[in-house]
Amino acid sequence: NTLTNNRKGAGCKPDCDGKGGKHCKYWPAYLLRDYDMERAGRIGTKQPKKKLQHTLSESSSTATLSQKDPGSRRNSLNEGEAESDSESSSPAQKTVGLVVVGDEILKGQTADINTLAAAVALRENNVPLARVSIVSDDLDEIADEIRRMQGLCDAVITSGGVGPTHDDVTIKAIAMALGDELVLHQEMAELLIQKMGDKADDEQARMKMSTLPSTSRLRYLTDDPEEWPILQCGHNVFILPGVPQFFESKVKALATHLLSSDLERSVFYRVV
Repeated sequence: NTLTNNRKGAGCKPDCDGKGGKHCKYWPAYLLRDYDMERAGRIGTKQPKKKLQHTLSESSSTATLSQKDPGSRRNSLNEGEAESDSESSSPAQKTVGLVVVGDEILKGQTADINTLAAAVALRENNVPLARVSIVSDDLDEIADEIRRMQGLCDAVITSGGVGPTHDDVTIKAIAMALGDELVLHQEMAELLIQKMGDKADDEQARMKMSTLPSTSRLRYLTDDPEEWPILQCGHNVFILPGVPQFFESKVKALATHLLSSDLERSVFYRVV
């Protein structure tokens, strides 16, 4: 579509000098037989590099990120190395689903900024955030969403609903989703006493926060001795706090470890 060898472009007027670029005169688009000719001669033949494309799933309103470039894998290429055109040798890319819990978000009382923090941290580590859902503080709804996400993504991150109050039901819902019993987690109980003290007034709150799904593990992902650990349940569910500044620091630490984690998607069978 560009002018070459001083010839007139397909969309040029008869009195065009054929020099191309700003010297040419063009018919308006509505007078052309083919509207694609309207920009003939104005754009170069060199096409821009393809960027990451965002596609929209036909069966869901959830945005998914399609990454075609094998050179985008974390630590896969050193600076200056040639990129391979073959994708067959690259391992399947792990994906993450985010479940944001909170009536206050659904009601518009609080802005959801944790989704942005998660998307940025995961993308920086070449782990696509494939799905995001926001659910209310309802036990069954949270459990159902965790099961659904586990079947669709390699890892599931939750945000919110993990405090000591009565409406913080995320941990109990995750136990339901995984088929775990709720048990007293001794390591968490000791950590809470260390962080909060052993005041009798706080005993009920400590008891609730240290009662966890039976498959729970405390994951320390930094060298900071003051760090609160990330709670991992089952094989691929990671429970993060809902407070934005705490969530952001935790999701950044977690994102750097997800590629090296042995994660597999869960498959659920319903007997009827």
